[in-house]
Amino acid sequence: MAWWRYLALVVVLVVVAVAALPMSRVLPLVFDDIALDRVVVAVALDWRDFGYQNARTRLQYELDHWEVGAQVTDEHCRLSVEPDSDLRTVRCDWKVKLVLPIAKREFDLAFDSYAAVDVDGKLVL
Repeated sequence: MAWWRYLALVVVLVVVAVAALPMSRVLPLVFDDIALDRVVVAVALDWRDFGYQNARTRLQYELDHWEVGAQVTDEHCRLSVEPDSDLRTVRCDWKVKLVLPIAKREFDLAFDSYAAVDVDGKLVL
């Protein structure tokens, strides 16, 4: 009867190994997106308090400081004023192309981080 336990253990280890491979590629991207969510809030608040140029400088600093992956650059982030509502928005959009090695399938993962400050200076997420 002991051989059933060994077989079950091997099956569980194979399933874990197969699931861990895709996760090892996706988790760093998710962590970068979480860090970028914090960055856009900090940049929006700096824009409110210190002006556009300081917010732009803060964005560049935070991207380097948080070591957000090489797939996110300054060009992926926009600071803009929406004309109809006067919201000062900070948005970073980026995507990566992933290939699943077992199935040889390719797909895009898209990420979006957004924060804004309204005319009253309140943070809008």
